Amino acid sequence: MTKTKWYQKPIYLMVALALVFSLGAVAVFMAGTVEANGTTWYVDDDNCPGPGTGTQADPFCKIQAAIDAANPGDTINVAAGTYDAFTVEGRNNISVIGEDGVTVDSANMFVDGGEWWVMALVMNSTNINIDNIVFDGGEIEVSMLEGVTYGDSTGSITGGAVRNIIGSEMAMGIGIWGGEEGSTAVDISHLTVESCAMGIMVSNAETNLDRCSIKGMAPHGGHGIMAIDNAQVTMENCEIRDCWEEAPEWGLGMMIGMPEELEAAYGIEDERLSTVQMTGCTISHNNIGIRLDDDGDLIANYNNILGNNIIAVFKENPPSVDATNNWWDDASGPHHPTTNPGGAGDEVSDNVDFVPWLGALLELPAVHYETLGTGSHVVDASEEADTKVSLTTTGPTEIYVARYKSQPFPDEPFPDETLGKFIDIWVDDPENITWPIYVQLFYTNDEVAAAGIDESTLGLYYYKMVDTFHRCSDTEPDTEEDFIWANVTQSEAGYLVGTAFGAGGSPPPTAVGGTAYPPNKLTILASWVTLLAAIIVGASLLALRRRRA
Repeated sequence: MTKTKWYQKPIYLMVALALVFSLGAVAVFMAGTVEANGTTWYVDDDNCPGPGTGTQADPFCKIQAAIDAANPGDTINVAAGTYDAFTVEGRNNISVIGEDGVTVDSANMFVDGGEWWVMALVMNSTNINIDNIVFDGGEIEVSMLEGVTYGDSTGSITGGAVRNIIGSEMAMGIGIWGGEEGSTAVDISHLTVESCAMGIMVSNAETNLDRCSIKGMAPHGGHGIMAIDNAQVTMENCEIRDCWEEAPEWGLGMMIGMPEELEAAYGIEDERLSTVQMTGCTISHNNIGIRLDDDGDLIANYNNILGNNIIAVFKENPPSVDATNNWWDDASGPHHPTTNPGGAGDEVSDNVDFVPWLGALLELPAVHYETLGTGSHVVDASEEADTKVSLTTTGPTEIYVARYKSQPFPDEPFPDETLGKFIDIWVDDPENITWPIYVQLFYTNDEVAAAGIDESTLGLYYYKMVDTFHRCSDTEPDTEEDFIWANVTQSEAGYLVGTAFGAGGSPPPTAVGGTAYPPNKLTILASWVTLLAAIIVGASLLALRRRRA
């Protein structure tokens, strides 16, 4: 079979989507960055018809003019306004940065084996960065449309949005394509992709997604992400939601790999394994959350997967995929007819490893992930989970620290007054941990007061499965620095294969016949002053009587 060139894939794969929509499918993401330190060029549509010279006093009228003038290391500053599509080809180290209110609303035609329209096309280029620009295809009516495309290129897309790419069932918000292996790597962060026939497609490329939102992919069945043909995707603190439609046009949050019938029907070679690793994400309110084919793999830990009305994760054939330590919309776990028939959460298929699962919704984005080497470490998850973990490892391991929104497994009551702070700690290789580990959970005085707890009694509690929470054997508060510390033993941590911890303590002591209130220092001082005055007065009267006598 002749291998399909990267720039032909959008054409063939978009055609294939017509069949995919009846099955359910979705897409992916990548990695790359750049810093510019050269000349700054200016673009302002208020200067049209231009063309302008690109200075701040005489800006270009069009983004394309600035790109054509730019050299490696240059920055293009785009003022608020509405602009035409642009292409970057064979260029290096250029950043296109929009002020708030920059919109691109047209597309350029690229023809090679078929008609293909793109609003921002980056080809055969290195470190091309697009920042804070909205691509809106709502007024574009063509057969095949993409919002932003990187082909054999590296760079980043940050901020802004891609929306209304809905010219046909074959339209997609972002396409990331690689020809030679390793030629394409794109970082995508703080971006919203919405109301597109498909959100993101990644093929033979690396992509990292961080703090992105892929949502509302209607009206064509709604597909969020598709990762195919050696796509390597990492995804942190993102959401894929509302990819939903009435049957038979089911919406998919994510598709990893491609069905064999599509490969055969359209002559598309897609035999290389594609992998998606996601952490701290929410996959919700889709018809199908995640679908994997034989050439797809998934590592999904510490995510919220809920409200997917047909099935949450589907994989037809072995081997199984790792979907452990996730929240499935119920403390009883996901529903599987044989492995977990009592689970009231989202449905999962065979070949999905989901045990253990989380007992409550995660407060996202609030998952901290690190890969640790041999030695001593301080894992600082204070931003995500108000937690620090100090530990020594004898070999490499991965660690997750996450924060719950409420008490996990709430049917098993907390033994004391709860502070309302619950965390989870997991390592992939507990044999490489030297025990005990030192955990710090930070709090505020307002949280302690609201919980009605005597601060001096605070401690860390570990969860014991199908039992309840138990206070750690060596735990106390540091009332000066406002954190609870605990030296957690191996038995208390349960090997850290997904261990929930909570904070709590005892209420302030209650006086006989009523409620005890915190002492008022001024009141105490006034009492001592009164007593001292009485003593002085008494001594004076006694001395006076002696003189008279």
